[in-house]
Amino acid sequence: MNQTRNRMACLTVTLAGMCASTWAEEGAVNITAGAQPREVVVSVQNGPNNCGMEIRFGDSREVKKRLNAGEVWTVNHSYAGDGNFAIKAEGVLVVRGLRTVGPCTFGNEAMLAVAGANASLQAAVAPAPAVTKETAPSAQSAAAAQGAQGAQGAHQDMVLMVRKGSSNLKFVNTLEGGKRLTNGAQLGSYGTSVCIVKMPNAYVGLTDATVENVVRVELRRYLAQIANVKEVPLRTNECIVGDGSSARFTASSELVLVQRQALPILANASPDFAQGFELLHEIGFANLFTLADQMRQRNVSMTLRHE
Repeated sequence: MNQTRNRMACLTVTLAGMCASTWAEEGAVNITAGAQPREVVVSVQNGPNNCGMEIRFGDSREVKKRLNAGEVWTVNHSYAGDGNFAIKAEGVLVVRGLRTVGPCTFGNEAMLAVAGANASLQAAVAPAPAVTKETAPSAQSAAAAQGAQGAQGAHQDMVLMVRKGSSNLKFVNTLEGGKRLTNGAQLGSYGTSVCIVKMPNAYVGLTDATVENVVRVELRRYLAQIANVKEVPLRTNECIVGDGSSARFTASSELVLVQRQALPILANASPDFAQGFELLHEIGFANLFTLADQMRQRNVSMTLRHE
């Protein structure tokens, strides 16, 4: 209990980020070709902590599991037809009441090309962005961002959780496994509230104020998109209450935008959060740097136009 309180206290703005890496998880994911034609095998070796893992095979099949410490999870999958399939294993929140766990902080991805009885597996490598005259002024910040990304990873993603049964955010499940908002006009008129929870000084190269500005802008864009309106009024509330030595979660917002690394802390410390909220959207950590750079470029352009 004391350990949980200490971890929750690390989320309050009054404390330094000294404990940001105290509960980092370790593990490995291996993706290999199977013994049968068109088959792939994904094997997950969990580290010393309980966590949640999801495997997506690129053909609409997705499997998710709550992993115990040290657990090995192996999934075989066979493809019905030809094509190129993106296979990805990454940590996710797994809600199991009081046994809810946060996302694993490791993962892997690969591409599988299936043609007839043959299957060719290769690592998924993202191409490096081109550097042009227009992007050259931001090369230094991009280099810093790459260094920060390499040292961090998917556990730095921002995850948007929505309160179940919210009267202002009414969703229905789609056949594709997603969610569709049914009262977009109401959301556009009255807006909603969000609480942003992140570790202090969590992104090398970006200040806390910059990260919060970026995620607010991106959240407004996302909400306007799903509501099919021009703009959604967004209010920011506090949902972590603490005195520096302990902290607790208060469900005062309909949305909680939380750094993935902080999910297990909230889930372990607050049954209300673990049972009362569900996943809605994610902002990848790499996108935070891209969005911050775009905002900086727009601000520079606005300044030049007004000079």
